[in-house]
Amino acid sequence: MIGYDGFKHRKGSKIHACVDEGSMPLSIALGAGNGHDSKRIDELLEGLKEAPKELYADSAYDTEAIRYRLSSMNGGKHTREP
Repeated sequence: MIGYDGFKHRKGSKIHACVDEGSMPLSIALGAGNGHDSKRIDELLEGLKEAPKELYADSAYDTEAIRYRLSSMNGGKHTREP
């Protein structure tokens, strides 16, 4: 997957990763450089063996759909970083 990033004016890819508290990779997804980060969350979550108890991510992953998916994975519990 290679996409054109209009801001940086170059072609490239993005690597999205879920890691544990020790920075060990748990799940990895590859996306086009011009793709929105939130579009890869399903691939990342499907790659996990169990639902995360806590999830920290930048604001690109803060959408209603992602919050709903996370709360359904955690039995309705959703926490958000202040």
